[in-house]
Amino acid sequence: MNFRGMTLVVLLLFVLAPMSVQAASVPPAPEDDGVWVIDAANVLSSSEFDSLNALCNDLYLETGRPILVLTIESFASQYADGWGEEEYANFAFDEYGIIDDAGQDKAILVFMSEDDRRFWTELGGGYAGENWDAYVQSVFDNEVGPFLGEDRWFDGVNAAVEGLRPILEEGEITIPDFDWSDEIWVVDDGNILSNDEETELNLIINEIELETSCPIIILTINSLGEKNASMLSFDSYIDKVFDEYGVQDCGIIWGIMKEINLDPWSDIDWYQITVSSGEQYNGDWGRYLRDQPWKMQDSLYYGQEYGMNEGSSLFEVTIDITQYSEKAINDDGFEIKEWLKINLMPILLSSTLLFFGIGLFVYSLPNKFKFRRRKEEAFENTAIINRAIMSNLAGDSNARREWNGVFRNMKDSEI
Repeated sequence: MNFRGMTLVVLLLFVLAPMSVQAASVPPAPEDDGVWVIDAANVLSSSEFDSLNALCNDLYLETGRPILVLTIESFASQYADGWGEEEYANFAFDEYGIIDDAGQDKAILVFMSEDDRRFWTELGGGYAGENWDAYVQSVFDNEVGPFLGEDRWFDGVNAAVEGLRPILEEGEITIPDFDWSDEIWVVDDGNILSNDEETELNLIINEIELETSCPIIILTINSLGEKNASMLSFDSYIDKVFDEYGVQDCGIIWGIMKEINLDPWSDIDWYQITVSSGEQYNGDWGRYLRDQPWKMQDSLYYGQEYGMNEGSSLFEVTIDITQYSEKAINDDGFEIKEWLKINLMPILLSSTLLFFGIGLFVYSLPNKFKFRRRKEEAFENTAIINRAIMSNLAGDSNARREWNGVFRNMKDSEI
């Protein structure tokens, strides 16, 4: 038996085994309390490190929610070849066990890989459903990305922490109470409707709900700030309300927000209106409902500016809301002008693509005809050459009998 060969194999196995099973890792966590920056890539100077860490620590002391900054040299340096920034940031978040004081999983990790030029902001699971993605992306696009593009690492991550400050400082988003058993369909949290108006609206909506089993809810608020939702759009807030209330697929929620009038010389109240509807209203009815808010906003403005003959009062708009909703719930169909209006963009897009396709086809026709002429000329020239060759062969030659020089009826592949 060849023991030397066996020994070599065993040694190779021991040498290669650790290499093959090396798992992805994260840089060591800080041993001292109050350290929220892990600069494994060494991209920060001592003063920059201290400044950034002081900012993170101040935010933690103010909010009880940590924001950890992690830089690495590369994914390869952490045995994470082939990983993406989101995957590694999520992995690091879990490995460090970042958690807020309230145990709500509301912590943030700011991650950067220097050599891979990758950046990611990972929010804890406690922020799920709060629709922060668009805001986080805007922070990167407008404040962080330009610095990182110039290799200004400290400025980039510092801008990220400052930009994410509102998320840490934002309290838990609040939503007005709603009880299905009360059959109160108008939640006037903004107190912008009179009691009589609320009562009349509830009667109208309740009748529709009894006939169709599809609820219509009208929610009013004064501002997103008072709901700790100032970083959300009003659309996103009402979508969240829809989910929190557990509205069924045929239900519709309308949101009305009275905006603060910052013009001391104007008596006009500005309103923002939006709608969130169930999956039943995908397609034409979804576009129909989303087409109404801007019209109602304009009508409210003209009603205040030029009188009710030119526009509508707030109560008249809420009555319109019930009518639009009932039309969609009952699938009453559209007038021609309504259908054309809500499908204008799809029609224009389809027409544009159709004309573009026709234009490309027409543009290619001259080349097609030119190619066909050249093909015919090639066939004729080949036939002439073959006839010349045949004329030099004997009349009873097999080649002459089997090859007549005619190509016109042959396929290209046969030529």
